[in-house]
Amino acid sequence: MKNRFLKIVAGIALLATAISAYSGASVRDYIASRNKAVEAVHATYADQGNERLSRAADKSMQDVRIKLQRLVGPVNVKGFPRSGESVIGSRSDGQYEGLDGIAVTSLDTKTRLFVTTVPLMRAWLAMHRKDIKQFSSLERALGTEDFYNATAILSDDAAVYAYGEIPVTARAGGSTTRVILFALGQDDPAPNPPGSIAVAVMQDDRIYILTEGVQVNAIPACKALSQQGTINFEQCFAKKLPSQKEYARLINQAQGLVDRASQPQQH
Repeated sequence: MKNRFLKIVAGIALLATAISAYSGASVRDYIASRNKAVEAVHATYADQGNERLSRAADKSMQDVRIKLQRLVGPVNVKGFPRSGESVIGSRSDGQYEGLDGIAVTSLDTKTRLFVTTVPLMRAWLAMHRKDIKQFSSLERALGTEDFYNATAILSDDAAVYAYGEIPVTARAGGSTTRVILFALGQDDPAPNPPGSIAVAVMQDDRIYILTEGVQVNAIPACKALSQQGTINFEQCFAKKLPSQKEYARLINQAQGLVDRASQPQQH
């Protein structure tokens, strides 16, 4: 399995500096509250069974969830409820090192949406730069395999394996989009084809990540390369996918998700 998850040491002082550079008082207040809540939760680890500490930690974290809802604001994407679940740190390991945002499932239950803000993303990036250090900017990192593994947006306990990008058209000027086919796994997924699609759209001060299932057939020529390792298999899949009969359908599916995120619904 690829080494996706690096141990990250938080530094509150550096984070506060990054926040002041990227955003206003509301984000700084959120980060300060978040830091205190995480400290309170970690205090319960050292003194398990202490009901007073547990209640205090629960209250602090609930306050942070409410602040996150206010900071991100209504979802406003067609086909989704206006509000969702506050996700603090994304991962399930109790360290709260992933990216914060709002997670919601579409009304037809087919699509998952994660919404965060650019200031929150840049603040997170300032503390986790080493995880995606090969990219020179947020725009270049957004929606890549490394981005998803570092932020834990797509999974809190499994690695993301990208099988290539799907071309789409950004609908709003100045927006950034990227679409990948991917599989999740604790172990290398080769020779299995990808089963999901992830669409990343950064528009104005918001970042939208939409995911849903896809139907993709195996490519026999790539399957034979799976014995040589997942990287060779993934590269083969990305190269040969445009010649497959389902490619046009995948483009339409991806573009439809981009359009949903790019045209916020007015209520």
